[in-house]
Amino acid sequence: MSTSQPLSYGSSKTIIRYMEPNKRRLDLIDGKFIEDKYSKMFEDVDRYGFRIPVGAQPGDIDFGGGDVPDRTEADLNRAIERFKINEQTPDKSLVFESAKFQYRRKRLKPPYKFVICLSVGHNDELLEYSKPLRFAQKYLIQKIFEKREASNHPVEIQYLHLCARKCIRFPVGLKLKAKHLTVSKCLNNLDEQIRPVLTDCSFPLASIGTFGRIEDRHHPMIDSALEVNMYPTEMNQETVATFTHNRMHFNGDLNQLKDNILIIVENWQRTNRIVGTHFSFVTYKAEDVMGSLSLSGRTVQLPELKDCEINYALVFPIDDSSEICIQCPKNGEKRIDNVEHVIHMKVQMKTVP
Repeated sequence: MSTSQPLSYGSSKTIIRYMEPNKRRLDLIDGKFIEDKYSKMFEDVDRYGFRIPVGAQPGDIDFGGGDVPDRTEADLNRAIERFKINEQTPDKSLVFESAKFQYRRKRLKPPYKFVICLSVGHNDELLEYSKPLRFAQKYLIQKIFEKREASNHPVEIQYLHLCARKCIRFPVGLKLKAKHLTVSKCLNNLDEQIRPVLTDCSFPLASIGTFGRIEDRHHPMIDSALEVNMYPTEMNQETVATFTHNRMHFNGDLNQLKDNILIIVENWQRTNRIVGTHFSFVTYKAEDVMGSLSLSGRTVQLPELKDCEINYALVFPIDDSSEICIQCPKNGEKRIDNVEHVIHMKVQMKTVP
């Protein structure tokens, strides 16, 4: 950019929404670089493609999650050999990762180079990788948020999605006002990872979610959120006992969903969960799940469900005054080759049979 003027608010929103800066490897074929599908996201690398770990710099926020060690050359060769034994073509990324060890060992010039790719919408602009990627990220973020960190006006963000194992290259002092917060992998240290960049007026959050486990399920940021979203990989009696939030949404088709729901039913019956508690589950197997659950609960016909694909609800008693109601209040949404439903499970006042 030739001007030091900050981007307009509208332009900033557009760039933040569609920007996916990464680093891509380009293969050299007949003197021309052809983009390969393999890419390394948000990492600086040396000339051979080996990662250069860089932690948080002044102003940056490190969202943690630990660092995954690179595979050794022996590990990669074993993985490639397994493909060959099964008469399969080795994954292209494995071949590249293995080959770069040979280039470095023999001090050969690799037949590829790295570029910084700035993606806005469907358009990619390839930039020369002449400076570390972290500098480019910092420069762009500073241009987007220029001078906002020096004012008393935080940047308002409707949906804030933060990626674990990555640093966000924020200017020093930048504050965000968020409504919905999602953090990849895990929420393992909210006070150090996220709280410093959020204004007090962000709370209570409309929703807070994670793709992994929530280690501190009763952190004030989580307990005060109006809804907790999870993408669990497993569920059992121990983890269900920690789901004390009144509103939770499980996004992602759960394995053995029927058994998981029955675990929650048993927990709610045992702990006398309060009226208004509401869990919801995304699934592509709603009819199978509801059909299996009908063997354990009481089936009731509800007038408001008469036009729905699953036109009945299941009821499980808690005590003399409350019960658990499970239903699919809307028709499923077509997603590629599947139909996605949302099963709702809530505690309500007991209805008259």
